[in-house]
Amino acid sequence: MIKFTPQELEMESSLKQRIKFICIKGLSASLKNINSNTQNDKSTIRILKQNNESLELRVKNLTEKVENQKEQIDDLRQDNYNLRYQFQQLEQLFKRLVNFFKRMLNRKDKEEVYSEVVNDMYNNQIINENTYDNILDYSDNLDKDKDNYEL
Repeated sequence: MIKFTPQELEMESSLKQRIKFICIKGLSASLKNINSNTQNDKSTIRILKQNNESLELRVKNLTEKVENQKEQIDDLRQDNYNLRYQFQQLEQLFKRLVNFFKRMLNRKDKEEVYSEVVNDMYNNQIINENTYDNILDYSDNLDKDKDNYEL
């Protein structure tokens, strides 16, 4: 066993206190750095959470906007389909009307009345020149064909 003198023990005790002080000082500095880093990290986390919430809200709003636009597109497609169908119906009606006038102009008993109706429709710009000519040419062609048959 080793025996120490009181002076050596006192020195050793002083040395121990210095070592403890140095360790505590280093530990204190490390804890201050850790505390500072933790504060910075908390601030960063708070900012990132706020950004994330903002982005989630933006995504929600954009999703709702996309859904609304999809509904509008579906409505417009349906309207387009309905308009196309109505246009086809009107087109068929107009063709039947033109054919009706053509037939009536070829009947001798009704030719004068329907000729006047067709002329009024043309003069009042209800039918265009092409349609007017189409109606009259048809009746003229039938008359010519009839004339050809008579020869």
